[in-house]
Amino acid sequence: MGEMYGFGEGTAEDAGKAAYWLGKAAAAGNQEAPRSLALVQERAARKTEIAYYVAHFDGAAVAYAKYACARPAFPAVSTKNADIEAVNAAVRAWRDCYGRFADGLNGAMPVTKTIPPGLLKLMNNEEFVSAGALISATYSRIGADARRVAEQILAENEAWKGATDAYVAKNNQQLQAKLGTDALLYQRNQRELEEGRQASTARENAMKKTPSK
Repeated sequence: MGEMYGFGEGTAEDAGKAAYWLGKAAAAGNQEAPRSLALVQERAARKTEIAYYVAHFDGAAVAYAKYACARPAFPAVSTKNADIEAVNAAVRAWRDCYGRFADGLNGAMPVTKTIPPGLLKLMNNEEFVSAGALISATYSRIGADARRVAEQILAENEAWKGATDAYVAKNNQQLQAKLGTDALLYQRNQRELEEGRQASTARENAMKKTPSK
């Protein structure tokens, strides 16, 4: 009866009545009574902690904001290799940070891994069920909010990558065209030089064949 009053199981919680009945049980030689009384007293002393998990849990220990993941800044397009590498490095750093957040969130579940064991033993069944529902809902919200941020970043990354790839492809085409033009110009110059050399040689040979007067 003492534990029923102490934990509010099947009756209204009353620490005073719990202490009275458990004290009587201990005096009568019940060896479990002192341990139960200690639990009831500890529960009474930690009601604020229990209330946090039952009604006020916010998941701050695993929140995305706690990791301070730096959001990459995406220009409309990058035209220099150094700029492209800088953006890619920022994206890699963010992915690593997001991965740590996801590992932390997954590692906090199930509910029994979130509530400290020493506090878990002080909860009654109703409190445990309520805490489990609140913690699960909180983790779901934290995960959903973080996924929305991740989706935005990934969409921005794809837009930047598409624009940058298009610029690189166009620049490569222009470079190839210029190289082709330069090659044709080189070939023409070489041909003209060869034609000039041949013409000069022909003149020299003609002069050699002309008899001297």
